[in-house]
This record gives sequence, C-alpha cells and structure tokens, in this order.
Amino acid sequence: MYYFERSKEVLKNEGILGLLKRAAGKLKRLSIYPDQNKLYATWIENVEKVYLSGEDFRKQISEFKKSPKISILMPVYNVDSQILKEAVASVMSQWYENWELCLYDDASTNQNTIKYLEELQANDRTGKLKIKFGEENQNISGATNEAFAISSGEYLMLMDNDDILHSHALYEIVKLLNKKGDQDLVYFDEDKLDKFGTRIEPWFKPDFSPELMWSMMYPTHAVYSREIFEKSGKMRKGYEGSQDYDLCLRVMELTERIEHIPWVLYSWRKVEGSTASDIKGKSYAIDSAKKALRDALGRRGLKGEIIHDFYPFLPVLEVAGSPSIEIIIPIKDKIELLKTCLESIWENTSYNNYSVTVVDNNSELEETKEYLGQIKDKVRVLDYPHEYNFSAINNFAAKQSRADYILFLNNDTKVVNSDWLSGLLMWAQQKEIGAVGCKLLCPDRKVQHAGILLGVGGVANHAYYRQPEENNFYFNQLHCVRNYLAVTGACMMLSKAKFDEVGGFNEELPLAFNDVDLCLKLYEKGYRNVYTPYVELYHYESKSRDPQVSEYEDKYMQGKWSGFINNDPYYNPNLNKDLNKKPVWSL
Repeated sequence: MYYFERSKEVLKNEGILGLLKRAAGKLKRLSIYPDQNKLYATWIENVEKVYLSGEDFRKQISEFKKSPKISILMPVYNVDSQILKEAVASVMSQWYENWELCLYDDASTNQNTIKYLEELQANDRTGKLKIKFGEENQNISGATNEAFAISSGEYLMLMDNDDILHSHALYEIVKLLNKKGDQDLVYFDEDKLDKFGTRIEPWFKPDFSPELMWSMMYPTHAVYSREIFEKSGKMRKGYEGSQDYDLCLRVMELTERIEHIPWVLYSWRKVEGSTASDIKGKSYAIDSAKKALRDALGRRGLKGEIIHDFYPFLPVLEVAGSPSIEIIIPIKDKIELLKTCLESIWENTSYNNYSVTVVDNNSELEETKEYLGQIKDKVRVLDYPHEYNFSAINNFAAKQSRADYILFLNNDTKVVNSDWLSGLLMWAQQKEIGAVGCKLLCPDRKVQHAGILLGVGGVANHAYYRQPEENNFYFNQLHCVRNYLAVTGACMMLSKAKFDEVGGFNEELPLAFNDVDLCLKLYEKGYRNVYTPYVELYHYESKSRDPQVSEYEDKYMQGKWSGFINNDPYYNPNLNKDLNKKPVWSL
C-alpha cells in the first residue's frame, strides 16, 4: 500500500518519466542491497523484542543508585490532536517513572490542539504534566526555552510534538547514567514512522564522532544535563529548523561527557513537509545549519567555509601558514605506476610546500634506475636494500624527514583533485587529530577505501569496499567527513611529531595491518583519526605487491587490539560484520 500511494504521488508531481527514473534507480539499489525496511522488521522481531523480553527492568530500576528526574521538553504548535495524543501517550508509557512532561503551546491557532491541551491539563492526575500556553509565537527555539523554564529535572530530553518515545527509552538512559556516571549529553539510535505507523529507516549511529558533526547533525533529539543546557546558553533564536544542531555544537565544546546508547529509543514521524520526511523541503533549516556551523568555526578559532546547500555539508578549513609536507612513496620497479603517480602529483597539486621521497626497495630493472636518475632533481631517492617490510621502509624514510607533516602514499595511486594536499592538511593540522585518510577509488570509480572498520570480516576491512562511488546509502555516510579508528596507509597524512610520538609503524607487522596498528596507537594517545571524502585518488590496489596477511599478523592484532576489534566505537553493534552476507545497514 505504501509503495502504491508513493507511486501515485511521484506520478502526480514528476510525471511518467520521473516515475520510471525512480523505479530504475530503485531496481539498481535492490541489486546491491536487500530491502532495508524488511530487514529492520526482522531485526525488531529477532533482536529488539528478544532483548526487551529478557530485561527485568523493574528489578534494575529498584537497584538504581541514581534516579534523576528527566524533564521532557515538548514545544507544541498546531499539531493534529490525535498525533499529539500519541506522543503524550508514549511518554506516559515509560518504564522509568521519574519524569515530567513540559508542554509549551507556542500560540497555536488550531483550536483542536488547544482544546486537547486544556483537557489534558484539567484531567491530569499524575502531577507530571506541566502545560503553559503562550500568547505570541516564538518559534521552536523560544518555545523550547519556555518549556525549560517550567521544568525541574536534572536532565532534559528534547522531543517533537508529533514523535514517539519508546517505552524503555528513559530506562535505558538512566541505566547508562548509573553505569557511566553523570553525563552532559546522551543520544541514541532512532527510526521513522511512515503514515501507516510502520517503523522504517533505522539509523544505527556511531559513538560520538566530533568530525561527523561538521557534515551532519546526528545526535538529534538527545538528553542534556540541566547544567550544560544552561551553561551553553540554551536554545538560540534565529536557528529555526536546526536549533538542536546549534545547541549540540555549543555543548560539545564545553564537555567530553557524551555517551551513545545503541538502541532505537525514538521514532520520528514522517509527515508531509517534516524534516523527517525530507529536509530539502526546508531551505531555512539548511540555512540555519550552515549558520550554526559557521558560528562553530569562529568559536573554535578556525577559518573556513561550509559548502553545499544540502546534507552532508562540506567544511573547507583554511590551512594555517605553509607547513612542509614530505610525500613518501615506497617502490620496487613498476616504473609505469610510479610515473603515473608522480605526474599526477606534479600536475594536480595546488599546495606548493611539499617534497617527494621515493624509497627504492631492491628494484632489479635497468629502466627503474634510468627513470630514478631522470627525476633526481624533482625527488629525493633513498635506497632500502633489505627484505620487504612496509613498516620498516616507511620508518626508514620518516626518520630522515625534516618536514612538518608526512604523507605516506602508495605508488599505485593517482591524484584526482588539485587541492588534495590542503584537503588532508586542513585536518592533520588540528591538535586533536592523528591520521587523516581520503576516498580511494578503483579505476571503475567503485570505492576501494573510505575508512577502515574494525571487526568486520575479521580484524579489519575497508568501509564501502567495491560499492558505487555515487552511493548515498545509509544516510550518505560515504560522503561525510567523519571519524574512524583507522585509515589506510595507501594515502595517510599526519604530523611528523605525532608519528614520532607513537613510535611510527610497528616493524613486527611487515605486510598487513601496520596502518591500522599505527592509527590505534594514535587513538590510544587521545588523537582522533579522520576520513575526508573530498580528497579523491585512484588506487590501482596492490599492483606492486601481492596482498598478503600472515597468520602471525592476524594473531598479533587479535591479541593486542581485541577490544577495538570486538567493539569499534564508530561502527554500531547492530550493523553487519559478516562479509559473506549481503550488507545489512553495513557501511
């Protein structure tokens, strides 16, 4: 029924050609991905319902050492009374009972909305409902602050007047607070309700990824401590449509006490014209989001701009000064690959303060010596006459480097965009950032690398591997600046100081996982690793060496990094890890 109604709508608005185009796109996507909503229905039955049926929540709640009051702030404006009734009922059904619902009517003109609120107020026997009627419309930011003014809870949850809160939501939040201690921001997974009330489009989110916030607002309807909400300045008028984005950006600058709950606790209702249905229909929300991001740049002492008039946004930061970059390229013969790589660098690099070092590891062909002789005025050539060891080769070159930043680059790559070095450097310059990686494409423009996922198909594997580059699957994550635990050493930039701080590459890992190990050492030191999709290179994947993983390297990684392999914070535990299965919400 849903698809029939949707087809009629598309036919009406876009004509027969539009309908056929959408149908063709749907068939193409189905050839790659199974029906995600059917998979989600299965997940609800086999995972969520099983989990909830096994939770002895009454016993858990009775054992909570902390039982804070949670104030749910709900601005109300001209919402259908039946939808508002369902939203209120979802709050009333909460397992955890120490809550209050603060409804502020923002001068509604719909008399049915006002009548329902008046009846709700008159018939309340719980003492948990606080309702106030405004005399003039203040928009959602002002209305949320008004709801806050009548609240008394230690924690505040933001909730729209047409959405649904799942019965275990507040229980899960307070359970986390008891386990993790006081937090300033708690967010959770979510889904949407179609017009028939069916749960669809789940969003299983990563743990807190600060760089992802530059591309999109993903914590959405989160829970804030009362203290941080006030300290941040509460909601600000002038950011309507993205007021929560602005709030979250300010809050994350004030605290590191941010936690994520990997359960779906909240359902957005997809109604015509809503952000949940399509943010593109709300240009003011996009404008407000970009304004909030520009403000964040200024507060953080960064210069730059926010590109795109749609999600995901593209942050372009100004490079501070003109630091030196050394590009280190190991080779063994295969001069045709090196020529392609070097010529693409020389022809397509707008950043000037860089040098290239080629490390020759036992090349045997005369043409290699001839070519290296020809380019000696353009590159430095180092001889590494020992057994192949990726880690040792790169460490050897890095130790001799006097550059501010090092870029490790495979010889079987080709630069695509001219601002690639500055595109990596803008992130590598940030004091809290460790390694920076980019989007690597196969010659057919399918994805070769878009970040590395731990525990997927074994120790680690590339995100979006061999998926179409134009892919917007799973909330456009492929096209977002975001954090991963690791990025590939085929194209990786980081400061020389940070590289030295963690001891460089581990030479016990000569063939595989040395890049992952380096990134995890950086992460353990408190640095975040970043993937940026707006730097693109072609990668002719392992044309120089046969890809191999030794049993020792596999065991080493499983032994040293099992915690991250079993629990990658940037890959939700509800997502698929089995490469033998079709993707199940898989990145």
